[in-house]
Order: sequence, then structure tokens, then C-alpha cells
Amino acid sequence: SVAYSTAYWIAAALAVFAINLAVPGILTFKTAGLFLRSAVVAVSVIVVLVAVYLVTHNWFGPLANLVVGLLVAVGTFSAATLVVRPHGFESAVDGLRLGLRRRFGRAGG
Repeated sequence: SVAYSTAYWIAAALAVFAINLAVPGILTFKTAGLFLRSAVVAVSVIVVLVAVYLVTHNWFGPLANLVVGLLVAVGTFSAATLVVRPHGFESAVDGLRLGLRRRFGRAGG
């Protein structure tokens, strides 16, 4: 699954680069920043999952490893998305921050 995700991300980046060759000016610093933000979130999840796997792969059985991996991936993705705010997640991040403020006061957001 990580390999497929990485392959699709690379294919998307290459497609945008190829389109930019055909239609110069499509790839700007702003659009490159959109890719960079999503890449930071993806790399964060991958790095944390690999680190957790290397530390814990002998501790649990296969099903427990899957559950631990899912929990770690969701937590890492959520935290990285809150910090990096990749394109397309702005409303979700704003809604989550508003909910945290309501629940915990100003310290939550």
C-alpha cells in the first residue's frame, strides 16, 4: 500500500511536470507548494510507520501489528495535516480546530 501510494504520488508529479512542458507556466511555486505540502504529510506517515514497525514488529501478532499500524497512521496523518494544512483539507482542519477550541478552550487551537 505504501509502494502504491508512493508510485501514484510520483506519477502525479511527473504528469504535472509533463503538462508544464506542453503548457508552460502551469507549474508555479504556488502549485509546487501544493505538492510539497501533501508530500510532507505522506512522508511523515511513512517515516513514523516504518519506525514503529522496526521497533514493534516482533512484539505483536499480524492482526495486532495491523491495528497498531492503522492507529499510528491515522494519528500521524491527523497531526501532520493539522500542522501542514495540505490543499483540500483546510475546511476539515478549521472545523477540527474550532471543535477543539469549543471543547477545551483557547488552549486547544
